[in-house]
Parts: sequence; structure tokens; C-alpha cells
Amino acid sequence: MCQISPRVADRATDILIDTKDKIQKLYNLTLRIGIVPVKDLLQAGKTLQMAKLAVSQYYDQAILSGSAVDTAEAWVKKEGSSYLAATKTDAGVQASFLGFTCRWQDVKSSDYCKFDGTLKMVLSVPSDAREEIHEFLEKEFNSGHIFYGTHVSDRALLTCLVHVESIREVHFVDAADGGYALAAQKMKKQILAQS
Repeated sequence: MCQISPRVADRATDILIDTKDKIQKLYNLTLRIGIVPVKDLLQAGKTLQMAKLAVSQYYDQAILSGSAVDTAEAWVKKEGSSYLAATKTDAGVQASFLGFTCRWQDVKSSDYCKFDGTLKMVLSVPSDAREEIHEFLEKEFNSGHIFYGTHVSDRALLTCLVHVESIREVHFVDAADGGYALAAQKMKKQILAQS
């Protein structure tokens, strides 16, 4: 999720749609692109806070929080949503990744958390500790306090995104073989079963 100025929204939308189309063609993955105006969220009584976290001297991470974040996601995912961006306004606009390189590397590592209204972690723990964590999460779920999803892997995956002309690097940590995506699927199944 990101916030885009209305001044560049049409071009940004076209670039995102082209990226989605390229990912579908290259990797056979289907992505959803949605554009939800902040004014719609505020008119619906939702809250939105924005911040910038200086992760390093070379990288600032944008942070969006508040009830608007989950609402925007739900609106985009709703069947027949008017917020889905399906076609380009300018067919000639193409996403360009020229000058970027992306390297993947298996690591024995952990990532302490992600911020988007939910807690997400990549942990490196022995199997007995993993079982304790699972039992705790299951107990909290059965008590109606949380929904959760887990994915077990024997390693983490570090993705490094760097522009060739820059000294800036962005690193993403996830569990290998599915990671956050598979854990999210499991959590969504819990949520659907409860509704």
C-alpha cells in the first residue's frame, strides 16, 4: 500500500497496471491493483496517519496506519469493486525497471516485525520453541483474541533491491518457500471460517 498524489495518480496507476501485467505474463501470478482516494476513506469516518521512518541514511520507509488501511484493502478486494484499476488510461505507458537489480540469498536470519496494523515476524527458533509458539497462538485463537497464520521453513530469504547507479539498498526478509504469503492464506482461512 502506498499513497500517491492525485497529480500523478493516472500515470502511477498505468505503471502499476503494466507491472501487474508483466508479473502475470512472466510468473503467472495474478495481482490486484486498486486506487482508493483518501477523501473516500475520510468520508467513511476512517482514520489515516502517515509517518516516515529513517531506516538508514540512505533509505526512508513510509508508514501508513489507522483504520483506513484495512478498509482500503477490503474495498479493493471486494467482489466487483469500483476501486480496482483494470485498464490503463494511456496504453503507451510502460513500467521500467532499467538499472535495477534484485538479488536473492538464503540466510539463517530473523526479522523482528513489519508494520501495517498487524504483527508479522520471521523467527529462527528450534522446533520445540516453534511448537510452544504454535500452542500459544492456537490458545489465543481459540479464546477469540487473535487470528494467525504460520509458515515453517528451514531458512529465510533475503531480497536485496538496488539501483545500479546508487549506493542505496533495500533488503526484505521473508521465510523461504512461501513465507508471509502462505501464512497470510492460513490466517485468511481462519477469518473466513469465523464470519
